[in-house]
Amino acid sequence: MILKQASMEETAQFAGRIVAALEQPFDIGGNAVRVGASVGFALACEAGLDSDRLLAAADAARYCAGREGGRRVVAAAPSRPTLRSAVVR
Repeated sequence: MILKQASMEETAQFAGRIVAALEQPFDIGGNAVRVGASVGFALACEAGLDSDRLLAAADAARYCAGREGGRRVVAAAPSRPTLRSAVVR
């Protein structure tokens, strides 16, 4: 997903809303089913990366989110895009 001209905080809030929406139970054949999600993101303006590296940074952040228990949002650190900078949620 690409958000144009969004700050770190705005992006984290948007990603948090996605995680929260996916946590809501839904019905399958009369059974309440729950899923969770982990979201990682990187900001192009801060990371200064081409599209392949930007995607890799976001994917590394998502991997960190999952490794830390999932159901959270993690941002790639601008100075070292493969490392997380914050858990937001």
